[in-house]
Amino acid sequence: MKAGIQQSKTENIDDAKLFNTLFESIHTFPTPVICEVKKSAFGGAVGLMASADIVVCEACSTFAFPEVKLGIIPATIAPYIISKMGNSNARKRLLIPNPFTAKEAQAESLVHFIADNVPIREKTLSIAQAVAQGAPDALIQTKALIQRLEECVDDESAFLFCARMIANARISSEGQEGVKAFFEKRKPAWNNEENIPSV
Repeated sequence: MKAGIQQSKTENIDDAKLFNTLFESIHTFPTPVICEVKKSAFGGAVGLMASADIVVCEACSTFAFPEVKLGIIPATIAPYIISKMGNSNARKRLLIPNPFTAKEAQAESLVHFIADNVPIREKTLSIAQAVAQGAPDALIQTKALIQRLEECVDDESAFLFCARMIANARISSEGQEGVKAFFEKRKPAWNNEENIPSV
């Protein structure tokens, strides 16, 4: 992220496209992908969750989208978050960077299963065993059907738009300040007490 300021525009966009490739590879993987979340997942890690077919987490897991606090835009993960959580929940979570719980994530369709009274690996394996009961080709064809119906995520122009958005955000003054503040373990300039409106 910090290196983006030294990159050419083309290099910056090409670098941003690598994340598109990562999330799309998971999203379009021909067989079912189960994501197991231990503890917390923030930002891009939640994008990985949203790219997967089935998500299992611990009861104590927390999630957040801190991008706007860092002065950047969650452009690369947004198509998958909207697809997984729906427009209304995505708006709430992407605009309010506060952490939210496993139960909230489940209610908003980001998480499918919570390992309440069993170890998470045991829960994940039981779900994998249930999926494995399906015929291999039927599972592949069902995934292909679902992906065919998701026109928005398959739109190449949407990916290019998202790559350009994050590429621009990475080299913006807010993006650079946010990343710098993160590494320096301090609040970014716009989070100074005098800049925060009182409630």
